[in-house]
Amino acid sequence: MIRNDISTDTSYLSGEQSRNLRRYTSSLEIQIGVLKRAAIDAYMRDRGFEIQTSGSYRRTGGIFDHRDFREVCERPRADGRGGGYLTRNGNPSGDHYADFDAIRSAIDRLIEKFLDMPDPKRFEEPIDNLVAICNSLAAGDAYGRGPMAPAFANIRDETARLHGRAAYAYKTTYVDLFDTVLDGHCDVATLIIH
Repeated sequence: MIRNDISTDTSYLSGEQSRNLRRYTSSLEIQIGVLKRAAIDAYMRDRGFEIQTSGSYRRTGGIFDHRDFREVCERPRADGRGGGYLTRNGNPSGDHYADFDAIRSAIDRLIEKFLDMPDPKRFEEPIDNLVAICNSLAAGDAYGRGPMAPAFANIRDETARLHGRAAYAYKTTYVDLFDTVLDGHCDVATLIIH
């Protein structure tokens, strides 16, 4: 069964976003119906039925005593619902209701876990922010910003007067990277705050 509560809480969406979600949900329901009908079509083909342009399945043949028969079964509508009524040589001969319902239920079980997935558009802005942060870090922008920038600038100025191998190692290992690290922390903090 298609869930009817897919889009019940749209309070976080703008009017246009809410309309888009309703269109998406409607489109999804249509696609699920098409999938169900296609699965039932395959099931009936496996049983020797052919799809007729009249909207039914048809199977003809003979039994061991060579009596000819013609079975016609009602095909589901385009939305995947209905169908299953069976006649044999024009007389009621049972149905495939339970079989069709079992196929529809199997598809519902398979797709159920995907129906509550959030709209991917809700993640576009945070992803864009993360990409900007990654690009900033990858570019190696080292200009130092944020409330800690003056303290790191002071450290950089004070260590500039130091000489020797230990001072060089300290400057290249730590001090020269302060600005880049500070920028990264500032970008992450900005993302978390917003």
